[in-house]
Amino acid sequence: MVQIRWSRRIITEIHEARDYLHAFSPRSAERLTDAVFGKAALLESQPLLGRVVPEAEGPDVRELFYQKYRLNYRVVSQTEILMLTLHPSLRPLTAGSLLE
Repeated sequence: MVQIRWSRRIITEIHEARDYLHAFSPRSAERLTDAVFGKAALLESQPLLGRVVPEAEGPDVRELFYQKYRLNYRVVSQTEILMLTLHPSLRPLTAGSLLE
């Protein structure tokens, strides 16, 4: 089984997205959080589940989608995944956006 680690950046982005949504719909904010952690849990048994990020340099950076968000992660090794960013899909993703 693969160990999932979370960057400080993605934790901050999850909190920011949750706080923003909570002002309009507390239920949507909760669904977002549940979806992000649920998708990350899928990676424990299927680390290559997401597609390769076209903007990244190499096949180790991958992503899953939830509504208007891109959940980017790096396959560090066969036993470790680093969750990188929760990026709004309406904004361009740059290589700098993927750095820790």
